[in-house]
Amino acid sequence: MKIAHISWSMTNGGIENMLSDIINCQVSHCDVALVVINDAVDETILNRIDKRCHVIRIGRKLKSRSPWFIIKLNYILWKGRYDILHVHNDGFLKYIFYKGRRIATIHNSGFSSLKYSGCKVLACISKAVYDEMTKAGYKNCVRVDNGINVQSILRRRIDFYEGQLKIVQVSRLLLKQKGQDILLKALSLLKHRGLENFTLDFIGSGVDEVELKKMVVELNLEKHVRFLGNQSREYVYSHLKDYDLFVQPSRFEGFGLTVAEAMAACVPVLVSKNEGPLEIIDYGKYGYDFKNDNIHECSEKIAMFLFKKNDLTVIRKALQHVSERYNIETMVRQYLMLYDKMLRQ
Repeated sequence: MKIAHISWSMTNGGIENMLSDIINCQVSHCDVALVVINDAVDETILNRIDKRCHVIRIGRKLKSRSPWFIIKLNYILWKGRYDILHVHNDGFLKYIFYKGRRIATIHNSGFSSLKYSGCKVLACISKAVYDEMTKAGYKNCVRVDNGINVQSILRRRIDFYEGQLKIVQVSRLLLKQKGQDILLKALSLLKHRGLENFTLDFIGSGVDEVELKKMVVELNLEKHVRFLGNQSREYVYSHLKDYDLFVQPSRFEGFGLTVAEAMAACVPVLVSKNEGPLEIIDYGKYGYDFKNDNIHECSEKIAMFLFKKNDLTVIRKALQHVSERYNIETMVRQYLMLYDKMLRQ
């Protein structure tokens, strides 16, 4: 079986890291290629991909209106004679004329208004995304939960924090979705109450970094908050264990890959009430939550950790949960079964 994964870019993000994991598992079973359309590429991501995968770069400039990439993309697919075209973004499907069988992974919520022309299957990464897509009228949806490489993540000793409560947030710095401003304002409330025994590290980069740094100064949190920038997945997997609390304050989130990774590192998690992250923590069974966009409730839940009133038994249960439910090998097996079914139809 010949599979071509197609993506606009391969920068350091959740989708791209997930895609590299999928490819590294699939190359043992299939002939796999990765076609990257734009020139937005993080070499550390590509270097992590198994050399048995054929990486093909088209090199389109961002926002270019030249149609040359369409010709090149279709020539690559025609020459490779791929059986399965697995697409990971919207926008370029209408430019694919090669007749391989198509599957699209819907990597986030809010994509139900887009068109997925010619796709036999729409793979939804969570129940929340599946429900949204089927409600929008799509009939060819299946649920394939995201998976992580649990064994690659170093684990924290299960205990209460010592010294300062070390908080971490890992994602793109994008306020309209990831809600980092909610977390900063919640910490400001704690500081006004005299609860200052905490630090916060932001791991990631994005368009709102300048605005967030300005907010840190305005809230007088400079001594508490660090911006560590864009870090490799290997860095994240080896350093999550250094923290006492992971907070995901997203305004909307289709899944929440970093939430599962924190749970695998035995770090307690606090998430906003969005269906994707809530599903991962099984609605409070394996983590803590606060009302979406509610600064005061977020602040109170963090205070609970400061006062060491969180339940330590939840942490080990969370590790077992993600190990069984969100394992990369299970996800890859589901995709291979879908490919086989598509080829038989």
